[in-house]
Amino acid sequence: MIKILSASDVAHRLGLSARGVTKLCRSGFITSQRIGKRQWAILESDLAGFVPPTRGRIPKARQVVARPPRHDPMGVK
Repeated sequence: MIKILSASDVAHRLGLSARGVTKLCRSGFITSQRIGKRQWAILESDLAGFVPPTRGRIPKARQVVARPPRHDPMGVK
């Protein structure tokens, strides 16, 4: 049976804050699915091999920035 947990449920299990779990979800350290604006759905099976960071800050979310193609009207590189 598949069990779906919220960020606060995961925080209680791991001993972290709900905000810290949200940061881990955004950064991709915890596999999760976003539901709505502020809710996260996390499968219990995805937490089996997860080890929370022991010291330091939780990293910020990784953002992929797409660079626009470079157009040179003169054809000069």
